Amino acid sequence: MSNLKILREKNSLTQTQLAEILGISVQRYNMYELGKRKLPSTIAVNISKALNASLDEIFVNAC
Repeated sequence: MSNLKILREKNSLTQTQLAEILGISVQRYNMYELGKRKLPSTIAVNISKALNASLDEIFVNAC
């Protein structure tokens, strides 16, 4: 399971809700969560703010 998914679920958000907060499509967010698309730093910072998580929590591999 990816860190993005874990962090998103801890915040009780769906992919749709988080994508709306970020101003991106659900499909685009899904690709980031699945690791099929490189996460740009600007989006990572916005995710960090939305999920109240550090960038380390986003980028360090989930155990």
